[in-house]
Amino acid sequence: MSIETLIISSTVSSPRVNFTLANNNMPDSTTLCKNCGTEIMPITAEITGGLCMPCKGGRRPQVRGTYHDVEPGRRLDLQCIGIVRDAENPDFEDYFFEADVWDKDPRFRSRWMVVGVNRGLMRLHKNSGSVELLQPMPEDDGDQRFGRASSRIMKHWELGEVPEKTMFASG
Repeated sequence: MSIETLIISSTVSSPRVNFTLANNNMPDSTTLCKNCGTEIMPITAEITGGLCMPCKGGRRPQVRGTYHDVEPGRRLDLQCIGIVRDAENPDFEDYFFEADVWDKDPRFRSRWMVVGVNRGLMRLHKNSGSVELLQPMPEDDGDQRFGRASSRIMKHWELGEVPEKTMFASG
């Protein structure tokens, strides 16, 4: 990919860089940063001398193999857990709780992708506000997702609500 024009102009308030590319399509290949090994676009490597933008700006530690070499294998999302009512009667409400399953993206060294969803089933007892685990979520070690989903449902129950849909979201 070649650069047709490179115009660099600066003003008193802030510098401005304009690039006009000969081909705006995404490249078929990627290049690795010389410093940290992160995948970068060939045009970025050409402009920065083979470095990713954080390394070029001095914002990334110079230690290889700490930030971008993540362990392979599946992981369950712990930050966002969907909760959907499945069944109800005067005494209880049954809810599915679900979390995305993440795994390594085979196209990129440092990226993950959603490969599925795991679900569990819990029951809210309306008279006591207690939550019972009916069907554990696969791969939910220590029932962490169940704990977060049940705390969310109990908060709704304390407010007198029995929602059809809700979610636990951290942050």
